[in-house]
Amino acid sequence: MTNPTSNPTPIAPTRVGVILAELGKLNVTVLKYLITHLNMLQRSIEFELLAIEPEDSLLVLLRHGELVDRHRCRSMLPAFRERVMKQLTMEQKQYDLSDNSVPAGLIVISLARFSDEHYGLKAGEVQVQALGEWDRSMAPPSIFEFIITLLMRQAASFVAPTVSKSVHLGTKGCLFDFTADLSEARYKALQFFICSVCRARFEEGGAPALADDILQVLDTKWLGVPSDATCPAGIVAKLGYDLFRTRGIQPSFWESVRSVLRDEATKEILKLVGAVLAALLLYRLGLKGK
Repeated sequence: MTNPTSNPTPIAPTRVGVILAELGKLNVTVLKYLITHLNMLQRSIEFELLAIEPEDSLLVLLRHGELVDRHRCRSMLPAFRERVMKQLTMEQKQYDLSDNSVPAGLIVISLARFSDEHYGLKAGEVQVQALGEWDRSMAPPSIFEFIITLLMRQAASFVAPTVSKSVHLGTKGCLFDFTADLSEARYKALQFFICSVCRARFEEGGAPALADDILQVLDTKWLGVPSDATCPAGIVAKLGYDLFRTRGIQPSFWESVRSVLRDEATKEILKLVGAVLAALLLYRLGLKGK
């Protein structure tokens, strides 16, 4: 007889492998840090970064700035997954690893552009982001916040495949809104909301906790503030990107200047320089007065 007070067996998280195509001037270190930090915020999905050969034909196709036919890209995904699984198996044997398991799904992040202006696609266990249409005018959110938001949306369909059919027309600000226009998609990242239709799909897919886990990520309070060196925003600032000031893929000159001026150490140095200059000025005025 089952003890009604006993704790239910926890559901193992769904593992999702993340592969980065060539991303131009995007700060890859910042992106990798934010992706791995997601594992600390929720328990439904475990993201793992995979280092796949950059000369792989799909990754070459999806290089930064490339204009790509989405149907051609989709047709390449099954063979790409086979190559990735083969590489993972080979490296597991090479390094004599005790764990020979592989992720349930793969997501490729790219700054290529699909010719039909869509920004994502899925075929089986592989999904692709193509965010080459991103422009500074689309911030906020930052490009990193949007990548993370879209990553959660794509990974959710590996946890609960029923959610793939929940995409709805009309912008609600729900993570699963259908938005043909990339600029319209910003509302997914500017608030944390999953609508009743999508929540019902999670229930059908046997993942009732998924919505709350996703909201833990979408509620970006976890980022903290850049002035706190111990929180993600502070760490990202030290890595060269200000999530709250930088609008584009990389900081502009003036954005970099403002970030530097905000740093406490810089403020103290400027105070010291100002004091020295004031002392020199008073000294010179004193000499002229004699």
